[in-house]
Amino acid sequence: MVKPIVMKFGGSILANGYGYVKSTEKVVKGIKRAPVIVVVSAMKGVTDTLLQIIGEREASLEETIGELHLKHMRALEEAVKDKTIFEETFREISLLFNELAKILWAIRFTNTLTPKLRDYVLSFGERLSAKIMEAVLKDKGVNARMLTGGEAGIITNNKFGEASPIMELTAKLVKERISRLIENGVTPVVTGFIGETLEGEITTLGRGGSDYTAGLIASILDASELHFYTDVPGIMTGDPRLIPNTKTVPKICFVEALELARAGGKKFHPRTFEPLVNSNVKTIITDLEERACTVIDRECVEGPKTVSLIRGLTLIDVEGGYMAGRIGTLAIVADAAREAGVN
Repeated sequence: MVKPIVMKFGGSILANGYGYVKSTEKVVKGIKRAPVIVVVSAMKGVTDTLLQIIGEREASLEETIGELHLKHMRALEEAVKDKTIFEETFREISLLFNELAKILWAIRFTNTLTPKLRDYVLSFGERLSAKIMEAVLKDKGVNARMLTGGEAGIITNNKFGEASPIMELTAKLVKERISRLIENGVTPVVTGFIGETLEGEITTLGRGGSDYTAGLIASILDASELHFYTDVPGIMTGDPRLIPNTKTVPKICFVEALELARAGGKKFHPRTFEPLVNSNVKTIITDLEERACTVIDRECVEGPKTVSLIRGLTLIDVEGGYMAGRIGTLAIVADAAREAGVN
């Protein structure tokens, strides 16, 4: 069996219908070589808007929901030409927005927002985006099917907001469910960022969790390639907003990519590359125009690659003569930080 390709499309390029059309062109091209699994983020700005709605009571709920609804409908209208596909997806998106509105009004009136409810609200961004991607692929003749992360087999613990997959069970279910679809000629469109507990409750994997979803699926299915499509042509030598004349890093290894993700590089989820460190999945980070790219594999080459900046750090210098030869000093300092709620 030909090994599949996983393609993950970031929210920065899913800003409108054009972004979905250009993304599906990559999928259609990939299908000619191998089965493709698509992983999507929410549309650009949607997760931030949802966070704003549930975090600011003075925000105009009805107006903001209406703007989000219009944003998705415009993207659908721009990208889908087939009337039947458009109308079916229009109804499905409207139902999702009705559901979202009900839960947001309930949160507003009861003044209750649990971590579980927060995850449920945030999941709508990816669910809506995946619906549009499914429709655009169908419009191009692809037999696509949208799956939530839970439906794809990503089962997590109950740590809402920063859930971790139950790896053995997740690997088993992802292999069973996605492989079955691929064998039947279906192109799965999976919501990034979202998992599901054993009880069937929606969880999220933390900000940037869509990248982790893609890495996890690629590793489990032993994909030949994993493509991250974003708004910049690969990993840069530094933040171009801070450092002039940055260039694309042509190649790094998974260990370096994992370290970079943990240091906040390119806003990858800190665990994105964990499942890939010991894999043979060729990972490519690029933009839709493929002006340049960064290739990530297992082979590490010595030398500096990029500079990353972590904001908001504070350096605490602990010193004193009494520390010399005294066992447990570090533990005392760590305990004090823990009691103060400092990481």
